Amino acid sequence: MLIAKISYDIHRDQFDHDKIFNLIVDEAHNILSENSTVESEKWKDYRLDVFEEIVKEGRKFGYYLTIASQRPSDISATIVSQIHNYLIKR
Repeated sequence: MLIAKISYDIHRDQFDHDKIFNLIVDEAHNILSENSTVESEKWKDYRLDVFEEIVKEGRKFGYYLTIASQRPSDISATIVSQIHNYLIKR
């Protein structure tokens, strides 16, 4: 999560139309879940806010988020609503 926040801030502040960044999050249901009980509510809210900002604002700065999950229903509804392409494989 901290790598995502730091890399997003750096990329946004030094935005160059010729450069793109694609952050890939595997096992996203572990990181982007609203139902996590292993952390405080404050930390969970911050974590979700960071990724929601990236998924909402990142495209205009050339910062893209690719997520992979075995349980997409566990991912925050706000994040899922911003996804434009799905690849579903069995």
